[in-house]
Amino acid sequence: MNLNSSDSNNQNDFEHFDIKAALESAQQQEIKEASDRNHAIVSGVDLEEALGELLFNYMVDDKPSRDLLRTTLSNFATRINMAYSLGLISQDEFADLHTMREIRNYFAHGKRGCTFADKYVTDLCDKLKIPKKNPIEMNEPWTIYLSTAIILLEILSDRIWYAKKHQNETPKEIDPPTWADL
Repeated sequence: MNLNSSDSNNQNDFEHFDIKAALESAQQQEIKEASDRNHAIVSGVDLEEALGELLFNYMVDDKPSRDLLRTTLSNFATRINMAYSLGLISQDEFADLHTMREIRNYFAHGKRGCTFADKYVTDLCDKLKIPKKNPIEMNEPWTIYLSTAIILLEILSDRIWYAKKHQNETPKEIDPPTWADL
């Protein structure tokens, strides 16, 4: 068999093209899935970190506060609950942050191949309150999710700035004359 014959080259080119097309299709699907997963996880982590910064800037700036954030307040759900309990976020922000956390967790812990087109994700995106207040109509779950993440990050950024300006301080020790009056 002559490998340089035109029939052989055409046959190999045709077979190579089919394999190449299949690989490209699989690669595009992989990129789409990875992109959705990446967007969901990274924006979720950004929100979690912003909540940690908000809480830290509200607390007394010392080692016990840092330790508390690294231990008791180290996860997304706890940070959301604490921020709400301290009056640092609104009810809608509280609800949307928990929904964003659920979406982030779905992508982070779910099976390979999760996308924003999955019914579970679209149902969660439909629950988000902040996009419904936005005058720009959004139809795609990924645009709803990402725009909500951006809006929440902007809100948290403003709250972090305010918390820095009004950070709590350790109360002064009671002086001896005050002790005598007690």
